[in-house]
Amino acid sequence: MDSTRLVSKQVEPTRKQKPFPFIFMSILKFKMHKSNSQTFPSKNILLFSKNQFCKRKFSRAPIVIKHLFSVPQCLCGKAFIQCTTTILLLLLLTNCVRFKIDNLKPTLLGKIKIGTDLTEVDGQIVNNALINIPFRIPINANRLYITDYNNSYVKVYGNDGDLDFIIGNVPSKNNLKIKVLNQKLGNIGLLAVSSEDDLFIQNRISSNVSAGEITKENGFAKNSGYFDTKEKESIASYLLHMDSKGKMVSIIGVSGKNSEPFRYIESLYAFDKNRLAVYHKYAEQMQLNYYVNDELVGTIKEGNLSIFTGPDSLDYKIKLDTIIPHKDGEYALVSFSFIGKKDSRFKFRRIYKYALNAVEPDALLKELQYPSEILFSVNTNKEFFIWETENKGESVKLQVHDKDGNHINNKRLQFPSPRLNWRETYMDENDNVYSVKTSAGYLELYSWN
Repeated sequence: MDSTRLVSKQVEPTRKQKPFPFIFMSILKFKMHKSNSQTFPSKNILLFSKNQFCKRKFSRAPIVIKHLFSVPQCLCGKAFIQCTTTILLLLLLTNCVRFKIDNLKPTLLGKIKIGTDLTEVDGQIVNNALINIPFRIPINANRLYITDYNNSYVKVYGNDGDLDFIIGNVPSKNNLKIKVLNQKLGNIGLLAVSSEDDLFIQNRISSNVSAGEITKENGFAKNSGYFDTKEKESIASYLLHMDSKGKMVSIIGVSGKNSEPFRYIESLYAFDKNRLAVYHKYAEQMQLNYYVNDELVGTIKEGNLSIFTGPDSLDYKIKLDTIIPHKDGEYALVSFSFIGKKDSRFKFRRIYKYALNAVEPDALLKELQYPSEILFSVNTNKEFFIWETENKGESVKLQVHDKDGNHINNKRLQFPSPRLNWRETYMDENDNVYSVKTSAGYLELYSWN
């Protein structure tokens, strides 16, 4: 049966009827009877020609629009044309927002020479790979904080590449006129610096690595300071909190205000107003700790989350991807991957909003269908970013979503060749996106704008 005639018979509008109710009722009734339609094909139809603005294929819009234009001639007046134009514009804007992309470019913030001198970044080449170079470089007030894994130093440079001062146990025979903040450090891990210049240093309890703790090779002499997450290679550690003057404020972990030590620490987030978040592993499970004035005020623990025993657990193996806190400590975004139990294949990824100490989510914000789409960060305005790899890794698209999970914008990061020189890309607590790069014997830090 012809769907156009079907709808027309049921409505039978007159000249006195307003076009708006008729149009939307026609669309509704058309959808109800579209299964009986033999007029319109079910395959996708290209709505716009190739030289027009939007080239996205729609499955329903062309059918609805074609049906709209099949109304009786008596309604093809000015009001109807205006209404139809409005619907077309709404369809265009709604379905083409994903094509809006801000192309960001890298800007060099600072470069530091790689070498063995005290003033240089102490990197080494092992098996054609550069090791002892950090993935991330915290930056604040034009100062770059670099971890020297080999010598257990924290070196602070200006963006001109000159060494400003060193934190660590520097030998007294040093004849260089460099400011030194003496602090005995063991095996240093991650660093984080707040906008108020508070510095947090991950320091392992024992600097003497035994064969029983690390097997076959030194777990801390891996590419770019990478640390394995296996429990046998995770040595207990604590966090040193130093203020802007280099004075020790407190120790978090072991003998500090937090009684349980950290094992593997994946991420440190140092915020203003003396707030800190630590995403770490403890007792074979990941958890997020949130601190204010170095006091623990809330956690999200993997083992406590009800999602792992909920209805979805019957059909899927649920895997925690990451937990990323909002700086205010009101909530965190938690990402899970859902793997089919029957075929062990990735099915989808979901991003939930959790309050601290909660076991149930406040809301489901996003469901992602592709494994290449990964939760990247959360900014001050509560917008969150999805990392989407493009062009075999040569570029990255950051999908910007508002606090309710609506996709509102995109930002593209096109990495200049060679891509292998570009290392970690990350966002700091001030919503700046950075990338670390090695080039011609230098360690370089770029911002994307």
